[in-house]
Amino acid sequence: MVATGQPPEVYELALAYRNAVQEQYDRIHNAYKSKDDLKLYHYSIYYEIQKRLKGMETSIYTVRNPGGLVYILNNSDYWLDFSVNQVAGKLYYEVVNGRLCIKFHVEAPNYIKYTMRDRVREAIKKVYGSDYRIVDSGKLGAYMTACQIDHDFNDIDKFDHSAQVFQDIAARFNQVIKEIS
Repeated sequence: MVATGQPPEVYELALAYRNAVQEQYDRIHNAYKSKDDLKLYHYSIYYEIQKRLKGMETSIYTVRNPGGLVYILNNSDYWLDFSVNQVAGKLYYEVVNGRLCIKFHVEAPNYIKYTMRDRVREAIKKVYGSDYRIVDSGKLGAYMTACQIDHDFNDIDKFDHSAQVFQDIAARFNQVIKEIS
């Protein structure tokens, strides 16, 4: 567009393209202001939180669960190994549709999963219980939610605070692993 001597058609095409890209960027970037498109809404919220995180590798994506689509902000850096009674698992956390879920993955019979979930919940309450309200939740499965940290990550007036909560969970995640084992 800044090159001189171009025919008017080239300038008009370049201008139309630039305006279309800018409009698309603005629509996606500002989607957290409207719930018209839930995917864009969550992706926009997660992007705003992601921008405020310091030195963390995160991913934003969608997963289709039996209950429908869920929108996730996952902390890629914090999938940590743990074991209970010589059964190994991975502990991780992610924001799912605006709720921070602490989860684990294990290949084991259901009775072992229940034992592991109880142990994970105890450790989480011990490490974070004085600072956060912990809500036991989650169904039995390969990737199980042990509990949630009671904080609304969809609150658009609290992006900075949401980023602090997300980082605080990471800062003490190794302590949870020590408490579990």
